[in-house]
Amino acid sequence: MLIKSLNKFFFYHEVAQSTTRSHTKKKFIVKIIDFNDEFTKRHLKTLEDKFNTKKIGEVRSIFNEIQTCTLHTYHSPTFHYYLVKSG
Repeated sequence: MLIKSLNKFFFYHEVAQSTTRSHTKKKFIVKIIDFNDEFTKRHLKTLEDKFNTKKIGEVRSIFNEIQTCTLHTYHSPTFHYYLVKSG
């Protein structure tokens, strides 16, 4: 259920999943590719507001100060890493 909800907001992501001993709560590490565009900014905010998240890392683009262009999409996007907990 949580993965389907995340898929509504982000097309580009990779998920690693682990379960706790009780098997009722799950944790996901979500990697989000950010092309420095308004769509991603808006949906990152939605992710943080709607889900139980903790930002655990970020690898910034070397072109971070440049307006969205092919330098982001082909050469150096920003990567955000979130720990998302269900339950």
